[in-house]
Amino acid sequence: MTVFASFIAALSARDTLEDRERDLIESLPSRAGRYRRGEELVAEGSRPTKSCLITSGMAARTIYLMEGQRQITAIHVPGDFVDLHSLYLKTMDHSVAALGA
Repeated sequence: MTVFASFIAALSARDTLEDRERDLIESLPSRAGRYRRGEELVAEGSRPTKSCLITSGMAARTIYLMEGQRQITAIHVPGDFVDLHSLYLKTMDHSVAALGA
């Protein structure tokens, strides 16, 4: 099982992938990391240079309200890229944190 297995499974649930498309995805550069519950994968105010793919566990996109409370705006599951849209943001306007290990 590869690092991209959950992403390929998510894509395959929506459409048919050709072998060359799977091979192309599998050839993408990657680096695996582990996060503890509550640890941020992406920090608000940062300027990410990479994108994070959830391969196991879950993560939450959050924003901090003026009162200091945190609001969850999205839940991410295996196969989700949590910040692919950040390529278009100059500075992140939200955080993404692990919900578990």
